[in-house]
Amino acid sequence: MDVFFKTRAIIIFLSGAVSFCWAIDEEPSSMFFGDRETALRQEYLECTGDPLPVDLKFVIGWKQRMDAWRKTPEYAELLRDYQKTVGASASIRSCALIEWNERRKRVQDSMERILTARVLDSNEAQDVAEEIKALPASRFDFAGIPFGVSKGAFLHLFKMKYTVPIQEKDAFYFAENVPWNGAPFLTAFYFDDDNRLFKYEAESDALPADSVNRAVRPAARRLATALEQSLGPPARQYRIGFYEIKSRELAVEEKWETAGYTAMVGLSVFNYQYYAKAVVAAIQRTKKTPATSSR
Repeated sequence: MDVFFKTRAIIIFLSGAVSFCWAIDEEPSSMFFGDRETALRQEYLECTGDPLPVDLKFVIGWKQRMDAWRKTPEYAELLRDYQKTVGASASIRSCALIEWNERRKRVQDSMERILTARVLDSNEAQDVAEEIKALPASRFDFAGIPFGVSKGAFLHLFKMKYTVPIQEKDAFYFAENVPWNGAPFLTAFYFDDDNRLFKYEAESDALPADSVNRAVRPAARRLATALEQSLGPPARQYRIGFYEIKSRELAVEEKWETAGYTAMVGLSVFNYQYYAKAVVAAIQRTKKTPATSSR
């Protein structure tokens, strides 16, 4: 009988000891993951400037995409350019590298605008140069053509950069086969009541439902990749199911935002034909327009 009670006491003692150890181990583990989440969210905030609450799963996905980008040849080349400019041993965070590249592109775009203006007719060149000089540059601009540019100046600058025909229809210009990340897209440029550029859109070919996964979604990814080259990773991403794609509405898959500009890539459908679409707009210039397609 004594042996029975002694054995039972030992088992109870050991069970308590194990529970105590688990409790000790659990607290540091919880603190570790809590600190890691805080650091991830802080990095996301500093990089994107987005103060809105974001799901942890999305933040982790954003971090994984940034880490994957650091392993690409494009990142390595950009880092080499940065180190050549500021010093061979210079180090920089990925987000800061994106910002540095954007500033560099703005300078290059400004120089390109001046060179483009020089080859125009002397009178037109002077007018266009003065006009674009007064407009702020943005990484959301289309091929270095700033938002707020007049119809006439836009047309001249577009023709200097592209050889594809461009046509006018109502309040917008449109051109087929404009290259986006190496692929042709129908692209439209919208003007407000003062004939100033405030938005541009790109659309893929419209295809039947059985081509959504095979061709339409890859087209949306190509448009997003083209925007990422100037805007960096999107601030928000959404998983869009087939039945969430609505007629004459944009089911947004990826989105970029700043105080003055917005860009979106998504999917839409019209007359049972599905297509990918990108929309980039200057918010302060945006006016209400019908939800129509440029096709």
